[in-house]
Amino acid sequence: APLVQVWDLAAAEVEFEIGTDSHARDLHFNADGSLLVVSDYSGTGTSLVWDLDARQTVLELPNEDFPAVPDDTGHHLKHLAFHPADPSLLAVTTGPEDTALYDLDSGATTPLEAPGTNGHPLYEIHFSPDGSRLVASGDDGASDRGGRVWDTATGELLTEGGAPLYSQLGFHPEGTVMATVTPDGERLLIVDAESFEVLHGFPE
Repeated sequence: APLVQVWDLAAAEVEFEIGTDSHARDLHFNADGSLLVVSDYSGTGTSLVWDLDARQTVLELPNEDFPAVPDDTGHHLKHLAFHPADPSLLAVTTGPEDTALYDLDSGATTPLEAPGTNGHPLYEIHFSPDGSRLVASGDDGASDRGGRVWDTATGELLTEGGAPLYSQLGFHPEGTVMATVTPDGERLLIVDAESFEVLHGFPE
């Protein structure tokens, strides 16, 4: 069965293992290192948030607050990201137009403004380095495709249509620009984090 292992690097040994229902997993620690999200990106399994001290699951997704929203292939879209500074704040997306912030301490859910993708999928989500923005990458094509950006304090959508923000996306540590790869995999784009305009493309 697929396993996620948590290692003690000083002792060079496995502290404990987390059983999962598929090998398609993405792993991220929260800001203080107390929680680990074991995220299913196959779209068919379960995502878990683990308390590393208690060695137990504290959140399982989908659930009643975040139900599975299947697409036309039968996969449910489920992407997760921890806030870079607030250890209890998790961003969750369940479909092209459903993204929310979830506070694991209080249980409060704050929906973000629906992006109007006309059913086109959004992929992985990323916080800016200071946590003030949340970005979801998209795919290429019509004006309603591409990525979306939210103000995390207000939930307001900052992009009217699709922005050139695709999978394999990363923020500069200062948060001023983002790097992303076009869906065909042939160009690297440097995108302004305020205007969402392409500043540079490689190759030219």
